[in-house]
Amino acid sequence: MGAIVARYLKTFKSADPAWFYLHVACQLIGYAVGVSGWATGIHLGNLSKGITYSLHRNIGIAVFALGTVQVYKNSKHFCAPQFTMPVA
Repeated sequence: MGAIVARYLKTFKSADPAWFYLHVACQLIGYAVGVSGWATGIHLGNLSKGITYSLHRNIGIAVFALGTVQVYKNSKHFCAPQFTMPVA
């Protein structure tokens, strides 16, 4: 959602500072939901002994790592969404 806001609202000069704040808000909410989903997955994975979904777990770890890189490193702001969005 944040990527859509940034891509399409940035073109309107009348929405100049507002599109950025809306983009950041969407990204932060999305990251918070992702962190809670990741933590829930880790917790449920620890509760289910003997059953492992290694591919699903590895994809989740990769998406979480790329999302975290995007949040904390602005230099990777262009590359990380290109890899994270198709996988998520």
